Amino acid sequence: MAIPGDAEILLGSGLISATEYPSIVAPTGNMPAITGSYFDQARRPSLGHVMVAVIDQLWALAIIRWVGLAAAVAKLERRIQRTHGHERHDDIGRLVGSYRLIDLLLSAENRCLVRSFALARSLTRYSVVFNLVIGVRTGPFGAHCWIQKGERSVSDHRDKAREYVPVLIL
Repeated sequence: MAIPGDAEILLGSGLISATEYPSIVAPTGNMPAITGSYFDQARRPSLGHVMVAVIDQLWALAIIRWVGLAAAVAKLERRIQRTHGHERHDDIGRLVGSYRLIDLLLSAENRCLVRSFALARSLTRYSVVFNLVIGVRTGPFGAHCWIQKGERSVSDHRDKAREYVPVLIL
């Protein structure tokens, strides 16, 4: 009788599942070092930006929970590819301000994946070019998801993402 490998044990326990999408998680090139953050300089949100943030957070929660992370990544990647990059920095600040306002009602703690996917979707609405990054760290193990635009963090204070090594960059 063969001894099951790690993958078989994880599949059997339900911790991972087979998917029709190919794996896109692999070692990546380094992102530019984060030297600043839009999060620290968010502008006052408009009602329209808050509504976009609420709708996109509900979308992200639903798509990740019901369809799965691989499908959510594929959908977001297609949307990002259609982004043209005619952004206005005021829209970025107002979106970040909207997400910070929502964070007062819903804790941002342990919600980085849903929050980052939602913010990514929101940014594509305003043609903002960015990277969604998933990173990991060891000792203690942890994972984090954030949005980065060049050398600036969009979704966190600048020091938060520095703790993690990117394994997926969209």
